[in-house]
Amino acid sequence: MELRKRLHNTMVELNGNIRVFCRIRPENATEESKNTVIHVDPLDQGLLSATTPTGSKQFHCDRVFAPLCTQEEVYDEVKPVIISCLDGYNVCIFAYGQTGSGKTYTMEGPVSNAGINQRSITDLFNTLKQRETEVEYKIVVSMIEIYNEKIRDLLNLSKDKLAIRICENGLLDIPGLTAIQVDSPADVSSLLSKGRSNRTTTATDANEKSSRSHAIVRVKVTMVNKLTKAVTTGRLNLVDLAGSERVSQSGATGQVLKEAQYINKSLSELGNVVTALRNRQTHIPFRNCQLTRLLEDCLVGDSKTLMFVQLAPNVNQINESISSLNFAEKISKVQTKLNSPPTSGESAAKTLPLAKNNGRPSNFIRFNSVRQTKPRVVRQNS
Repeated sequence: MELRKRLHNTMVELNGNIRVFCRIRPENATEESKNTVIHVDPLDQGLLSATTPTGSKQFHCDRVFAPLCTQEEVYDEVKPVIISCLDGYNVCIFAYGQTGSGKTYTMEGPVSNAGINQRSITDLFNTLKQRETEVEYKIVVSMIEIYNEKIRDLLNLSKDKLAIRICENGLLDIPGLTAIQVDSPADVSSLLSKGRSNRTTTATDANEKSSRSHAIVRVKVTMVNKLTKAVTTGRLNLVDLAGSERVSQSGATGQVLKEAQYINKSLSELGNVVTALRNRQTHIPFRNCQLTRLLEDCLVGDSKTLMFVQLAPNVNQINESISSLNFAEKISKVQTKLNSPPTSGESAAKTLPLAKNNGRPSNFIRFNSVRQTKPRVVRQNS
């Protein structure tokens, strides 16, 4: 078991602890194919080009999914990272992009064609089922949304005043949040459906059903080795971010305008965190908003993070698409420090004492993509 964990973790880390995928949604009925300005390179699955009024620009990422790619094809690339959760690592998958670019479709999907949320938890069950002779396990699911900088429990709307705290074990948590144990994929489907129905949405000029909050599915997997009695805990965060939007395009007024301002501010703070990580700044502004505070333990140490940048292919959205691609490039150049994988009975997260150093682990430095790192030349005096 220990050898399998180490081999799997080595495979994941060779691809990078922080990976960036781009997914281009198909054109909708109101868009003309002749106005498509984002194209996938036919020979390179990690390269796309965007045509702007000033010319064409290329962007690199770990994988580009063309408009006709299926939910199954997308999840096949995600699966290795999901399995890391069972080895005691913090895992975060989130979708970023403008309003109407397909983030909710990728993360949730329709009932008939499930997205990453349903598929990943179902896959956890299937994998644990194969290990029943080795471990006893428990899966607990909770759902929240960050709406106007307030944390709302999507499984119990009567609960309020929820806040992110650092627990005695040094891990970030939300005391009082409803956490329900699930025993089958059917339980998961029912729970996700309930939380989805409680999420805040409204119609704007940019999207007839625009998400007005960041929705997060939090999964905690606890395993007990039947032979050694060692306990391993892994955490999985599945994040459907609210869409970035220009107020002039969304036509937002009143309460909707206030929501848009909170959304754009939190996404801006996420960009500030990424910039600080790239620039090796001493202070990383995780505490500036609820979103970055909650994602803190996903961007440090040996956590695994995967970001989907959702893109609309039409010329009318090219400015927002370029903005999303620029953010993707920032994320791809951040590299967390690689620690040794957790041993049996030891969660990787427990090796990162967040209670110290103003809430950040003391070993928290790790930047620049491995693929861009140049060997250091050491000069010796004659």
